[in-house]
Amino acid sequence: MRKLLLSLIGVFFVTFPAAALADGAPSGTYILEKKHAYLQFSYNHMGASHPIVLFRKFDATLHYKADDPEKSKVKVTIDPNSIDTGMDMFDKELAEKPDFLDAGNYPEITFVATNLEQTGDGKGRMTGDLTIKGVTKPVTLDVTLNKSGTHPMSGQAQLGFSATGTFKRSDFGIGYAVPMVSDELTVTIEVEFMPSA
Repeated sequence: MRKLLLSLIGVFFVTFPAAALADGAPSGTYILEKKHAYLQFSYNHMGASHPIVLFRKFDATLHYKADDPEKSKVKVTIDPNSIDTGMDMFDKELAEKPDFLDAGNYPEITFVATNLEQTGDGKGRMTGDLTIKGVTKPVTLDVTLNKSGTHPMSGQAQLGFSATGTFKRSDFGIGYAVPMVSDELTVTIEVEFMPSA
């Protein structure tokens, strides 16, 4: 009996994910699966290191068009007070000081996609309006579709993406210590989406 159960379990885990990946997620409105959502940026600190900084609180909505992905719509909102360097005092400084995010006066960072371009199989480029401290500038991200299919445990549709891009913080009024600390920030995003309830 034990051998039979192990055999059945092995068949399940080998065949079910493969079948799930074969059928793409349908069109619809998707929300962020927050247990598997990561937004971080890095910068060059005086040529000595490349610190990695996270935002712990952010949300995103995806209006997905399965038959024409370039017509999909994306909106992201970020809480600047949720910045996480691993040091509480530095977090407070970056979040609150006027030279940095000035979250007291600007309590939200937003990104709204304005153009989606498919560049290859599962690859694309997303340009959108990034707003920080009341300043809006276009930013482009290279995007990879990691999965469009069915979640193997919940049975719900699932979409997974990776994205990366760069922008200059001075464009948004955060030019403190440039050029000793790099003006250019590198953004890295790993997200999963599930259908909106």
